[in-house]
Amino acid sequence: MGVALAALSMVLAVLAGQAIASAVLWFGGAGYLCGALGTIICASWYRATRNRARQDPWYQPLPAGDVLIKVALVVGLAGGLWCAFLVATELAK
Repeated sequence: MGVALAALSMVLAVLAGQAIASAVLWFGGAGYLCGALGTIICASWYRATRNRARQDPWYQPLPAGDVLIKVALVVGLAGGLWCAFLVATELAK
């Protein structure tokens, strides 16, 4: 979701005149929250539940889940940083 908001804010930034500059700020801020902060919260929750489940004797590790969460973490952080960049450049205008 953070990456989708980052892409939307990038499109709005390209098409933006002064009329929809505030929309770039809103989408950029929402993308930052979803991408940079939401991704870290979800990854932390996943790792905490995984570590709690390891105590179960019937636990079977899911390497694909670990890879997926690492990829989502990188993509989400990149999208969040891009949105933060868009917000910073829009505020600097």
